[in-house]
Amino acid sequence: MLTMLKIIHFNPALVASEHDRVMALLTEVGKLLPGVRGTAIGKTLPRALNGGQLMWRVVFASETDYWTAVSSSQWQKQIVPALAAERGIYMDSLAYKTPFSDTSSGRFSR
Repeated sequence: MLTMLKIIHFNPALVASEHDRVMALLTEVGKLLPGVRGTAIGKTLPRALNGGQLMWRVVFASETDYWTAVSSSQWQKQIVPALAAERGIYMDSLAYKTPFSDTSSGRFSR
């Protein structure tokens, strides 16, 4: 599995309704991306140091699914413009492999 994490920062001049609009868009479009196994987005704590205003996590079955999603038309037509620097938004991003999954049974699996 591969997890993508984006910490989203908004220019202080942007109103809170813009934060909510971006959060709603990422929630809606995130579920529709090809290869997505799970997605979650939420507001960060008010005084988080370099924590941004939103944190978005998307889980993919594989790295190939990740690359398929970020090159998809949904990503290019909706997510890229919504998170554009020209709109006063910038991000810290990372993607990492998670070799273990479903630990709820008490056993680790690869």
